[in-house]
Amino acid sequence: MWGIQDCALNAFQFCICSFQFEKLSVAFAIYYWFKSVMGFTTIVLESLLATQESYVWYFIAIGAYGVFAWLLFLWGFPLDMSLETAENEEGDF
Repeated sequence: MWGIQDCALNAFQFCICSFQFEKLSVAFAIYYWFKSVMGFTTIVLESLLATQESYVWYFIAIGAYGVFAWLLFLWGFPLDMSLETAENEEGDF
């Protein structure tokens, strides 16, 4: 199950980086930089967890961060619909 979710999320992120930004090199550079920094930060934070209670609080905080990140994306990121609009106007669909 985890592999399917990871694959779907990566495919979604690659689509956003590919179609929503004009300069692909900048979009993917920021994506991979942020992914690496967050991976490092996560590993460091997980290494500090010592008790079962700290694991519970950690997963609650990570879950809240995940929900916040999705809401920030949905409400704060204007999607570029110009390609879809142009294709619909041509009658390809």
